[in-house]
Amino acid sequence: MVKFSVRSLRFAFMRRKILKSGLFDPDFYVNAYADVATSGQDPLDHFIRHGGREARSPSGHFDGPAYILSNPVARFAENILVDWLDEGHKGKRVPPRPLSARNASGAGAAAGALVVVGAGGDALPAVHVKRQDYALARKSNLFDARFYLSAYGDVLRSGRDPLRHYLELGWRENRNPSPQFDTHYAATAIMGQPPHRIAGENPLLHYLKNANAKRQPSVPPGSVLLERPGRHRYCLPDRRIAIHIHL
Repeated sequence: MVKFSVRSLRFAFMRRKILKSGLFDPDFYVNAYADVATSGQDPLDHFIRHGGREARSPSGHFDGPAYILSNPVARFAENILVDWLDEGHKGKRVPPRPLSARNASGAGAAAGALVVVGAGGDALPAVHVKRQDYALARKSNLFDARFYLSAYGDVLRSGRDPLRHYLELGWRENRNPSPQFDTHYAATAIMGQPPHRIAGENPLLHYLKNANAKRQPSVPPGSVLLERPGRHRYCLPDRRIAIHIHL
């Protein structure tokens, strides 16, 4: 007698549903996201297991980041395409839109160059990301793609791979990869960098690669985690504020 787990049955159900919809284009997906191409993984399997939770676009006819912006509740969905297929016909979702020409050409700009303007007005070229560093960060529990897209709307709107954005640029802007890791704290308290300028090695990669660093907390001592709907957690310092009211 063959036994099937609930997870495997759910996976098979999602696969059939997505294939039937015609909204997943494997050639587009592989060309758009370099990490999928290099992984050798079946593109649809990747989209079901990872991409659909990371707001990646399944085809040129479905702009993943735009769908999340139009339907904020979908950011907590197991898979954005399945969310549309399940809820769209009920009138509960704004329909997905095709990618613009700009986004279609750079939907997976994970392998492309990124140039941004820093606080001082100087252009900051993207940091080259090694394949093994990308894999190390992805396998860790210290990068949360949903959190990153939820916290940083500009990354969501850009359509970029959130992990590659963090590794190329986000850490230099003191952005946090998850509620479990404070970039600025790790750079200053663990790596000893000056607080006004975060440079050199990526604090997250430093933390993951160094045993001594991993013995230290990845967030400031005294921080607390606050639960939000959708199981997102945000790190805040445990500070007590006294308010005096004069009558």
